[in-house]
Amino acid sequence: MGCNIGFEEDGKNRNFERPVLVLKKFNKNILWAIPLTTKNKQGRFFYSVNEGQKNYTLILPQLRLISSKRLIRKMTKISKANLYAVKKEIINYL
Repeated sequence: MGCNIGFEEDGKNRNFERPVLVLKKFNKNILWAIPLTTKNKQGRFFYSVNEGQKNYTLILPQLRLISSKRLIRKMTKISKANLYAVKKEIINYL
């Protein structure tokens, strides 16, 4: 999600790559994204998703509006049931 400041989650590599879950596309240029980590984190600021063989933890407070130009590649697609559960968790978090 780019080079961040303070306590925001930085990505890896020289491009600061960070996997994200796209929550909502508003148009072809703007979307809501939430950063993911493969580390198992607990607490009210995190929500875990199991998709196939992979486990991800969403970092809820870092939901942000980003440009689609920040996206590099599509990694996977989560099930509709998991996406619904994530959206419900975000509503509860807010």
